[in-house]
Amino acid sequence: MKINKLVVFLLFVMSLSFFNCSNEKTVEYDNGIYIGEMKGDLKEGMGYFIWNDGEYYKGEWENDNIEGQGTYSYANGDKYIGKFKNDKLNGYGIYSYKDGDKYEGEFINNLKEGYGNYYYSNWDIYEGEWEKGLKEGDGIFFFANGDRYNGKWGNDKPNGKGTFTYSDGTIEKGTWKNDELIKEMDY
Repeated sequence: MKINKLVVFLLFVMSLSFFNCSNEKTVEYDNGIYIGEMKGDLKEGMGYFIWNDGEYYKGEWENDNIEGQGTYSYANGDKYIGKFKNDKLNGYGIYSYKDGDKYEGEFINNLKEGYGNYYYSNWDIYEGEWEKGLKEGDGIFFFANGDRYNGKWGNDKPNGKGTFTYSDGTIEKGTWKNDELIKEMDY
């Protein structure tokens, strides 16, 4: 295993303040190191795992799985703080991307699902419904330039009835298909 001794020492020191339990252990695995509570040979309770690639997780474990509240930092610079179930993002969380984008909302099996807000690094904002990681259902997209789309979404694009309001006051109402206005309406 090729984990720097300094990293192991730092994890140990961090664990002293993070945990205060009698069943805390440090265990080396082929893919990383775990410091935390255990039940027998299983990670159970609060724990900290650092993978050989630099990714790490700090939070709750259940039956050897990431389960409950925690923080996961990815090797690419992304970070997630929120709920987990069976080693996956499940429930409410905040996913911060390395490029400055951020999503706050619900996840199911690692995908955006339900209601959530996506903040783009260019100051655009989407507030609305998600399905299988895509904008789907009712939502509002606020553009940094002052434009706004409010309406139905499908497959990550305006699809269905909606209103596009431009920053100059111009309004387009109608039915949208794949981000194109196909039928203007007054409703």
